[in-house]
Amino acid sequence: MVEGVASSSSLSAAGGGEEALEGCSNFMLSTNVFLHLIQSEVRLMEGVVPPTHHDHVLNSLIKSPLDFFMSKGEALLQQARRGVAHNQHSIVLSCLKLLRHIKAILPQYRLLLKVGVANRSCDIAQNHVI
Repeated sequence: MVEGVASSSSLSAAGGGEEALEGCSNFMLSTNVFLHLIQSEVRLMEGVVPPTHHDHVLNSLIKSPLDFFMSKGEALLQQARRGVAHNQHSIVLSCLKLLRHIKAILPQYRLLLKVGVANRSCDIAQNHVI
């Protein structure tokens, strides 16, 4: 390779890195948007749906957005893996920022969704990690 001239493979890899960095920022915003969607749905249900049916109705309402949200997260993970394979470690730093953000808002999600069974299974899994 000639000094000062980038190869086409490095240019395409750099473009993918920028795309993944932008994807991290978009996904971080999406976590907040999804949280607000759930909060809005819960508030709207309060006067209309009997409390005994809240869980079932909320699960039905957020299933499609949750599936979309999860698919975007998985796509972002794949982009990060490709970036690491191309030695673009800035993608990993962006993903770490995203993880820090998710960790910060996780208590809000847990409180809102009143995670019971999932929390117990997570606690069991954490206790079995060596």
